[in-house]
Amino acid sequence: MAESRVPGGDAIITTEEESVKTAGRFRTALPQVLASTAKNMILLDLGMTVAFPTIAIPKLQNTTDPLALNNEQTSWFGSIMYICQPLGSVLSGIVLERLGRKKSLILVNFPHIVGWFIFCFASSVPMLYLAAVIMGLGVGFVEAPVITYVGEISQPKLRGVLTSYSGIFVQLGFSFVYLLGSLTHWTTAAGVSAAVPIAAVIAISQVPETPIWLLSRGRFEEAERSLCWLRGWVPPSAVKKEFNDLVLYSENIKKLKDEPYKTAENEGVATATDVSSRDSAFKRKLRELLKPQTLRPLSLVLMFFFFQHSSGFTAMRPYMVQVFEEFGLPINAYWVTVSVANSLTN
Repeated sequence: MAESRVPGGDAIITTEEESVKTAGRFRTALPQVLASTAKNMILLDLGMTVAFPTIAIPKLQNTTDPLALNNEQTSWFGSIMYICQPLGSVLSGIVLERLGRKKSLILVNFPHIVGWFIFCFASSVPMLYLAAVIMGLGVGFVEAPVITYVGEISQPKLRGVLTSYSGIFVQLGFSFVYLLGSLTHWTTAAGVSAAVPIAAVIAISQVPETPIWLLSRGRFEEAERSLCWLRGWVPPSAVKKEFNDLVLYSENIKKLKDEPYKTAENEGVATATDVSSRDSAFKRKLRELLKPQTLRPLSLVLMFFFFQHSSGFTAMRPYMVQVFEEFGLPINAYWVTVSVANSLTN
């Protein structure tokens, strides 16, 4: 086997049977970064959504605004998103497998678009609640598609970087909304924010579905085209080995899913063998869960979220402007929230 390089940085690997042109490192990484960035537009909007009550509540709580909220209404408005988020998470997992990753990523933007416009044109307190419910469901709905998509399109060597890179967009969303709150009225900020999920829909429509999901649906040609796009817009011959590995992986996963549900002679009667098969499948999953390489990151994540939420920062976030005003700081409390968001980003 001989290898040479062309001026553009691509490698040409020559064998006795064929010549295969593979993309260089930059060209291989670029489409994965672009696809991840398109997906991260959703996370930008997620950060903006969670941050929005922080800029709206000071203008609404016990004021002369037509939409003025009393203390009890303010409490509901500040927390209703978090109450609805778990339901959105459950729906997310159901829709994800049926529609696919790409369609789910597109669909998840529509609750946010509707919510932003309701906030922008709200004329009553119930409309504010409705927008908060829709946005809370949308925030929960985001979780499964965004995590799954980046894991299924990226190479192992880039997966960690692209996953970490996603968090930056959430914090940028906080900074952007706090900045809007410092410069404009909260209804104007909502109208401007609606442009982000619209842009996300356009961006995601330009990237491919994940090869893994397409293979799980038996759409092999589409899966191959998707993989060629994600590995640097290369010909099928350049991704032949990886594609074959993905096909084998997909078939193994399908066997594992189907194995526990086989019954004797398809008559719906479970035999001792079927019960044993289900038990072994459950034990296999339990062993995987209890492996150190699974437990260690899971423990770290659980500890992180436990201490983060136990600190009270999540509960305080909707009221940050009032908190900073109570401190009597010599600068505008809205600008302090912008500084806090920027410090978290950095």
